[in-house]
Amino acid sequence: WFYQCHCRMNGHNSNHNAKILSVGRSFRLLVICHSQNYKKIVILRFILQQRYSNRMIQTERQLRLQKIREQMQKNQVDACIISTPVNTYYLHQSIFQGYTYIPLEGEIQCFVRRPSDLDFKTLELSESQCRFIRKPEQIIETLQERGLPIPENLWLEGEEMPQSQWARFEKMFAQSHLKNASHALRQARSVKTDFELDQIRRSAKMHEAVYSKIPSIYRPNMSE
Repeated sequence: WFYQCHCRMNGHNSNHNAKILSVGRSFRLLVICHSQNYKKIVILRFILQQRYSNRMIQTERQLRLQKIREQMQKNQVDACIISTPVNTYYLHQSIFQGYTYIPLEGEIQCFVRRPSDLDFKTLELSESQCRFIRKPEQIIETLQERGLPIPENLWLEGEEMPQSQWARFEKMFAQSHLKNASHALRQARSVKTDFELDQIRRSAKMHEAVYSKIPSIYRPNMSE
């Protein structure tokens, strides 16, 4: 794909000598070619980086959802509702105030309270999977409206959820057996993906670069 685009942009035939040397974990692209038009190569490089980045983020979301569902299956849970920032960001790589309903099988459902102008495209979900709500009771109303089954065993973030809210969900899902998901969700997050490991390495290099500058800041007789 890159080879064909490069040749089209520069007016060369299919014999034009262009080679992709490496596409690393950081999705950098290094190109060697005989073209004089460097700006076009830079633009193409940026487009490729964005495309690789978008695909990577989508794949990462799928991997994280799969890890949560593996924990659900292991613990014989039919559905899970997450709402804390750490788990919301872990799954969506975006923050919003609301709830994400994760069935063991089928599409996840997002119930957003704030921001009221959230663009659902940032969550990589269809509009049928998202809904703005005023109160959590609308979660079960939506499930019933859409003909989705009420879970027999339901996970909630018990360690982070106030008792009053737990009681509220207990009343809402009166037919369900509520279980604490906090420990299992931490276990799912603890096993890092290749993308997460790469981000940790990049962060460590940035920290190393910053801390290496600190000694040069100090000077004789400076105050605290």
